[in-house]
Amino acid sequence: MDKTQRIKRLREVEEICYRLCYALLDSEVLAHGAAKEALCRLWRDDRFFEGEADQTKLLRRHASAACLSFFKRAKTHTIA
Repeated sequence: MDKTQRIKRLREVEEICYRLCYALLDSEVLAHGAAKEALCRLWRDDRFFEGEADQTKLLRRHASAACLSFFKRAKTHTIA
């Protein structure tokens, strides 16, 4: 899948990703940052684009991991 197709696919799941992050973090600021990180993780995961794995599961996995990471950082640092 080329770069343009990858970007298109990520844009299709961007809102879902943000909603997942918001549901987990209950903060717009944290959810925005976590969703951004999750989408970057998805960008690097070829399985998401090649159809080898369930895309929904990968999205949830990366969003959850990003939220956990972002939440831990937010507890020790001020994020604005």
